[in-house]
Amino acid sequence: MQKNETESPLLSAFSQGILTLTFNRPEARNALSPEITSGLIVALEEAQRDADVRAVGIVGEAKARELLMFSPVLGADEAHALGLLHQVHDDEALQQAATSWIETLAQGPTLAYGHIKKALLASSLNGLSTQLDVESGLQVLCQSTEDHKEAAIAFVEKRAARFQGR
Repeated sequence: MQKNETESPLLSAFSQGILTLTFNRPEARNALSPEITSGLIVALEEAQRDADVRAVGIVGEAKARELLMFSPVLGADEAHALGLLHQVHDDEALQQAATSWIETLAQGPTLAYGHIKKALLASSLNGLSTQLDVESGLQVLCQSTEDHKEAAIAFVEKRAARFQGR
Protein backbone atom coordinates (compact mmCIF):
# COMPACT_ATOMS: atom_id res chain seq x y z
CA MET A 1 0.00 0.00 0.00
CA GLN A 2 1.41 3.37 -0.98
CA LYS A 3 1.63 6.07 1.68
CA ASN A 4 -0.27 9.26 1.08
CA GLU A 5 1.69 12.53 0.97
CA THR A 6 1.14 13.36 4.67
CA GLU A 7 2.39 9.90 5.71
CA SER A 8 5.54 10.13 3.61
CA PRO A 9 8.74 10.60 5.64
CA LEU A 10 9.86 13.34 3.23
CA LEU A 11 7.37 15.96 2.06
CA SER A 12 8.09 18.40 -0.76
CA ALA A 13 6.57 21.70 -1.83
CA PHE A 14 7.60 24.12 -4.57
CA SER A 15 6.76 27.81 -4.64
CA GLN A 16 8.39 30.88 -6.18
CA GLY A 17 11.60 29.08 -7.09
CA ILE A 18 12.02 27.45 -3.68
CA LEU A 19 11.79 23.70 -3.21
CA THR A 20 11.06 22.90 0.44
CA LEU A 21 11.80 19.37 1.60
CA THR A 22 10.31 18.62 5.01
CA PHE A 23 11.28 15.69 7.20
CA ASN A 24 8.11 14.02 8.47
CA ARG A 25 9.23 11.47 11.05
CA PRO A 26 8.23 13.03 14.39
CA GLU A 27 8.25 9.61 16.07
CA ALA A 28 12.01 9.47 15.33
CA ARG A 29 12.67 13.19 15.87
CA ASN A 30 13.14 13.50 12.12
CA ALA A 31 16.23 11.31 12.19
CA LEU A 32 17.58 10.26 8.82
CA SER A 33 16.45 6.89 7.56
CA PRO A 34 17.26 5.00 4.36
CA GLU A 35 13.88 6.09 2.99
CA ILE A 36 14.53 9.78 3.73
CA THR A 37 18.09 9.57 2.44
CA SER A 38 17.04 8.05 -0.87
CA GLY A 39 14.19 10.56 -1.16
CA LEU A 40 16.62 13.42 -0.54
CA ILE A 41 19.01 12.15 -3.18
CA VAL A 42 16.25 11.87 -5.77
CA ALA A 43 14.74 15.26 -4.88
CA LEU A 44 18.10 17.06 -4.91
CA GLU A 45 19.15 15.49 -8.20
CA GLU A 46 15.83 16.55 -9.75
CA ALA A 47 16.21 20.05 -8.30
CA GLN A 48 19.69 20.32 -9.79
CA ARG A 49 18.31 19.56 -13.24
CA ASP A 50 15.30 21.90 -12.89
CA ALA A 51 16.20 25.50 -13.82
CA ASP A 52 13.05 26.73 -12.05
CA VAL A 53 14.44 25.60 -8.68
CA ARG A 54 16.53 28.49 -7.37
CA ALA A 55 16.92 27.34 -3.76
CA VAL A 56 16.26 24.27 -1.64
CA GLY A 57 15.23 24.38 2.00
CA ILE A 58 15.37 21.24 4.14
CA VAL A 59 13.34 21.41 7.35
CA GLY A 60 11.85 19.25 10.06
CA GLU A 61 8.85 21.05 11.46
CA ALA A 62 6.84 18.30 13.12
CA LYS A 63 8.68 18.52 16.44
CA ALA A 64 8.33 22.30 16.51
CA ARG A 65 4.61 21.95 15.82
CA GLU A 66 4.30 19.38 18.62
CA LEU A 67 6.09 21.65 21.09
CA LEU A 68 3.96 24.65 20.14
CA MET A 69 0.64 22.82 20.18
CA PHE A 70 1.08 20.65 23.27
CA SER A 71 3.55 22.71 25.34
CA PRO A 72 5.06 19.67 27.05
CA VAL A 73 7.24 20.09 30.09
CA LEU A 74 10.72 19.10 28.95
CA GLY A 75 13.55 17.90 31.11
CA ALA A 76 16.96 19.47 30.63
CA ASP A 77 18.36 16.46 28.78
CA GLU A 78 15.42 16.33 26.35
CA ALA A 79 15.59 20.09 25.72
CA HIS A 80 19.32 19.71 25.06
CA ALA A 81 18.75 16.79 22.68
CA LEU A 82 16.27 18.95 20.75
CA GLY A 83 18.80 21.76 20.45
CA LEU A 84 16.83 24.11 22.70
CA LEU A 85 19.67 24.30 25.22
CA HIS A 86 23.33 24.74 24.38
CA GLN A 87 24.65 22.94 27.45
CA VAL A 88 23.29 21.09 30.48
CA HIS A 89 25.11 20.97 33.82
CA ASP A 90 24.34 19.61 37.26
CA ASP A 91 23.87 22.09 40.10
CA GLU A 92 27.47 21.79 41.31
CA ALA A 93 29.00 22.54 37.89
CA LEU A 94 26.51 25.19 36.76
CA GLN A 95 28.20 28.28 38.25
CA GLN A 96 31.64 27.35 36.91
CA ALA A 97 30.24 26.55 33.46
CA ALA A 98 28.32 29.83 33.33
CA THR A 99 31.37 31.79 34.45
CA SER A 100 33.54 30.08 31.85
CA TRP A 101 30.98 30.79 29.12
CA ILE A 102 30.75 34.47 30.11
CA GLU A 103 34.54 34.83 30.27
CA THR A 104 34.87 33.34 26.79
CA LEU A 105 32.33 35.81 25.42
CA ALA A 106 33.95 38.74 27.24
CA GLN A 107 37.32 37.95 25.62
CA GLY A 108 35.79 37.90 22.15
CA PRO A 109 34.90 40.69 19.72
CA THR A 110 32.10 42.16 21.84
CA LEU A 111 31.27 44.93 19.37
CA ALA A 112 30.77 42.34 16.65
CA TYR A 113 28.65 40.25 19.03
CA GLY A 114 26.43 43.28 19.59
CA HIS A 115 26.02 43.75 15.85
CA ILE A 116 25.24 40.05 15.43
CA LYS A 117 22.47 40.41 18.01
CA LYS A 118 21.10 43.46 16.18
CA ALA A 119 21.10 41.56 12.88
CA LEU A 120 19.36 38.54 14.41
CA LEU A 121 16.68 40.68 16.02
CA ALA A 122 16.12 42.63 12.80
CA SER A 123 15.87 39.45 10.72
CA SER A 124 12.50 38.57 12.21
CA LEU A 125 11.10 41.94 11.14
CA ASN A 126 12.70 42.54 7.76
CA GLY A 127 12.30 41.20 4.27
CA LEU A 128 15.35 39.79 2.55
CA SER A 129 16.41 42.98 0.76
CA THR A 130 16.11 45.13 3.89
CA GLN A 131 17.90 42.52 5.98
CA LEU A 132 20.79 42.33 3.53
CA ASP A 133 21.09 46.12 3.76
CA VAL A 134 21.09 45.95 7.57
CA GLU A 135 23.76 43.25 7.61
CA SER A 136 25.87 45.05 5.03
CA GLY A 137 25.82 48.20 7.12
CA LEU A 138 26.73 46.30 10.27
CA GLN A 139 29.62 44.60 8.48
CA VAL A 140 30.97 47.99 7.45
CA LEU A 141 30.77 49.12 11.07
CA CYS A 142 32.59 45.98 12.24
CA GLN A 143 35.32 46.38 9.63
CA SER A 144 36.09 49.88 10.88
CA THR A 145 36.82 48.79 14.46
CA GLU A 146 40.15 48.34 16.18
CA ASP A 147 39.04 44.80 17.04
CA HIS A 148 38.73 43.97 13.33
CA LYS A 149 42.24 45.29 12.70
CA GLU A 150 43.53 43.25 15.64
CA ALA A 151 41.82 40.11 14.32
CA ALA A 152 43.43 40.54 10.90
CA ILE A 153 46.89 41.09 12.39
CA ALA A 154 46.48 38.13 14.76
CA PHE A 155 45.45 35.93 11.85
CA VAL A 156 48.54 36.86 9.85
CA GLU A 157 50.74 36.39 12.92
CA LYS A 158 49.03 33.05 13.70
CA ARG A 159 48.14 34.02 17.26
CA ALA A 160 44.98 34.54 19.27
CA ALA A 161 43.45 37.98 18.89
CA ARG A 162 43.36 40.30 21.91
CA PHE A 163 40.06 42.14 21.57
CA GLN A 164 39.48 45.41 23.40
CA GLY A 165 35.86 46.17 22.55
CA ARG A 166 36.85 49.12 20.35
